[in-house]
Amino acid sequence: MKKLYLIIIAVFIMLFLLLTYLKIKPSVENDTTEKPQKNLAEKKQIRDFWQYYRQATQYRIAGDWQNAISGYKKALQLNDKHEDALYYLGNIHFVTGQYHEAEKKWKQLLDINPINTRAHFRLGYLYLSHDLEDFFDIDKAETEFRKTLELNKEESAPLLYLGQIFLVRGQYDVAKNYFSDVIKSNFKSVEAHLLLGYINWKEGDPDNAHVIFSRAVEYSKKIKPKENDVIGEGDTKAGISFINAADHSIFYTYLQRLALMEGSRQEMNAEYLTLKTYLAEINQNIN
Repeated sequence: MKKLYLIIIAVFIMLFLLLTYLKIKPSVENDTTEKPQKNLAEKKQIRDFWQYYRQATQYRIAGDWQNAISGYKKALQLNDKHEDALYYLGNIHFVTGQYHEAEKKWKQLLDINPINTRAHFRLGYLYLSHDLEDFFDIDKAETEFRKTLELNKEESAPLLYLGQIFLVRGQYDVAKNYFSDVIKSNFKSVEAHLLLGYINWKEGDPDNAHVIFSRAVEYSKKIKPKENDVIGEGDTKAGISFINAADHSIFYTYLQRLALMEGSRQEMNAEYLTLKTYLAEINQNIN
């Protein structure tokens, strides 16, 4: 009797195991068929992303902005966290005058990577663009350039723009230090010489101001304009942003005129008198 009881229990156990296996088997088979399909879909998505990204990059380098925008958008639909795609799409929006979109893309990039130096730098430049009334904000610009400098102390461009900010505020000692630091790392910086000369002139040292102003004039003549000239900041030919630094610079007009001058004291005095009035107007608008 006991033996029969054990046999019955064994049969029930085997039936239970059989039923369990039959339930599990279909899901196992589905897993084995779904995994290859999933892997194939993922690989296709990656291939498509890089195809769109490379095409967009080629369009960007060729200056075909609309096709470049379309390509980067398609790439980002497949990978919305790709930092370079966001960065360059922001740059193209900027150069095509879509400033709100540019700001949006750079901020989106910083949401993904808060220490992306290039995004902080571009936002700083946007907020220091004097002709863009909706964006011009030197306090916000200062925050972005300080962050850029904190993340990359080797860059001289943030020093130049921080110097501009303090010059606009009338804090000449601070501005002078920044421009001097720029010249130490780039002794042919036209803008740093022009503005450092102005501070010396404003502080009552016309002789030293003239020496520095003359260097600005000299170095301006040695710059060969290039088509689609860009802000330096680490861009290579394959990574050109096509943001023209002169287009929105506070001191664009003054930089443009330098190459046409001889560097005389008369020219310096006339230029700096005009610059003095101009800076007073900007300072009044921000206060």
